[in-house]
Amino acid sequence: MSGRVCKCGSPVGPYSKTGLCRPCASREYHPCGPRRPVPDDFAEHGAKMTVPQLKAHYGVGENTITRWRKLTGIVRMGPVVRALPEDFARLANYKTRGDLAKHYAVSADTVTRWRRAAGLPRFPVTSAVHFRGPGLSTALTRGRRDETLAGRAVDHLRRYGPVYRCREDGEPDFAGRFWNRGGHVLTDDDVIQRARRLGFDPDDWKRLASEPSAAPLTTTKGL
Repeated sequence: MSGRVCKCGSPVGPYSKTGLCRPCASREYHPCGPRRPVPDDFAEHGAKMTVPQLKAHYGVGENTITRWRKLTGIVRMGPVVRALPEDFARLANYKTRGDLAKHYAVSADTVTRWRRAAGLPRFPVTSAVHFRGPGLSTALTRGRRDETLAGRAVDHLRRYGPVYRCREDGEPDFAGRFWNRGGHVLTDDDVIQRARRLGFDPDDWKRLASEPSAAPLTTTKGL
C-alpha cells in the first residue's frame, strides 16, 4: 500500500490519481468528467416527480437520476396520482380521450378515471366522420347517429363543414340543444332550412323505398 488514506478513512492504492479510494472515486468522478453532485432540493422533488419529470427538471440522464435517488435513499417511488384539473369537465364535452390525454400529458386510463370522478358519462359510441376541419377535434363531429330530421339535415351540412352540438352560448356540448355551424348557433329548424338550401331532401328515403327492386338473381339450384 502507498500509505495514503482517503477522506473516508479507507487506504488508497499506489496508483490512485485522485487521492481517493475506489468507491469514493467512482462516486465523485466519471470518465467524461466529475459527476454532478446531488442537488440540494432533490430529496424534496425526487419523492414527488417521476423519472421523466426529474430528467426534464434537472437536465440530466436517467442514470444520474438513479444515482441521486440511491444516494438520497429514494429507492422506489410510489405511483403519482394527478388530481382532477379544474377545466376537465368543460374540455371533456368536446375532446376525445386521446386529445385529452395529449392535452394533459397523461395516459388514457387517467382520463377515464378523471371522467368518472367528474361524473361524466362514458365516451359515446362513434360513427363515421363527414368532415374534419383544421385544428378541430374529431369528437365535435362524432357521436351517436341522430336519425331525426334535424340530425339528417346536419349530416348533409357536414359535407360542407363541421357542425356539432353546443349550448346556447356556442360552447361544444354533446347533450346541447343547439348546433354550431361556422360559429353560428342554430336551432333544429335553422339547420333544416340551411340544409334544404344546399339540396337536402328529407323525403329521399321514401322515393328509394318506393322504387321497384331489382330482378331476383337466378340460381342453378336443382339443375
